[in-house]
Amino acid sequence: WSLVANPYACTIDWNAATGWTKTGISSNAVHIWNAASGAYSSYDGAVGVNGGTNTIAGGQGFFVLTTGGGSALAVTEDVKVNTYTSGMRTNVADLSGLRIKLNSSTSSDEAWLDLSSNRLDVGVNKLQNPGINVGLGSSSSYCIAGLNRVSSNGEVPLVVKNSNGTITFSFEKSGSEMENVTLYIKDQLNGTIQEITEGNGTFSFTSSNVDENRFSLVMSVTGLNELKSQSVFVWPNPAKDQLTVSSSVSGQAYVIRNVMGQTLVSDMLKVGQSVLSVKELPAGTYMISFPATGKTVRFNKN
Repeated sequence: WSLVANPYACTIDWNAATGWTKTGISSNAVHIWNAASGAYSSYDGAVGVNGGTNTIAGGQGFFVLTTGGGSALAVTEDVKVNTYTSGMRTNVADLSGLRIKLNSSTSSDEAWLDLSSNRLDVGVNKLQNPGINVGLGSSSSYCIAGLNRVSSNGEVPLVVKNSNGTITFSFEKSGSEMENVTLYIKDQLNGTIQEITEGNGTFSFTSSNVDENRFSLVMSVTGLNELKSQSVFVWPNPAKDQLTVSSSVSGQAYVIRNVMGQTLVSDMLKVGQSVLSVKELPAGTYMISFPATGKTVRFNKN
């Protein structure tokens, strides 16, 4: 991480068409410490979290993550903008994604999951706050990330750090790419999965010592009644290589059939979470049935 400063007494535009030389700047991202909120504001040229925008105030210090020894950042007066020009970007409505906010009694943080078709592989590394943190991914933690960067078989890990007491997630969907996506927040500790809707987008939990690997987002095109039953959860839908089944019934049998009713796979689930390989199944529609509960779930294989 490198600490840089706006050398001018006026506001500059991170997105200025001319005036910047950016070599080896990771994800084209800028991070600014916001003392009022106790969190870093981050912006990657298109979307921001914790109030991050394309404008940098006069004399303001900011961080960039460099990718190697040849990295460079240079600026000319072409990047200057009128102090009263709005710092909000004009194409927010064109972006599709999910804004994830995490609040505790003393601090807050944000992350952005991008579903825009041209931003599915973006990844802005997270600069850790001294207070509560929420990031996307497992091996790496991002404050802004495209779905392809952090999704594993339809599930996106949420990395929560420095949690204490009651923590509250809130979610804001935006953009056309979100219209046909149903999202759920999954709590590994309590074994619950809850749908994120316009009228039900805030969820509170009591913090624990396993919060860093506790929560994830599950993406599906099914409704909650198809995803969830008394003892079985099935996700993602559509599936790619794996189908995950969470069951509270030990040794429960399952059967996968095609639309013609032909049995393709039959086996037993272990108690807890089972990962079933569907990699060899051709793309199409299938049924997975659980005779012990009488439950059948239709899923698609891509």
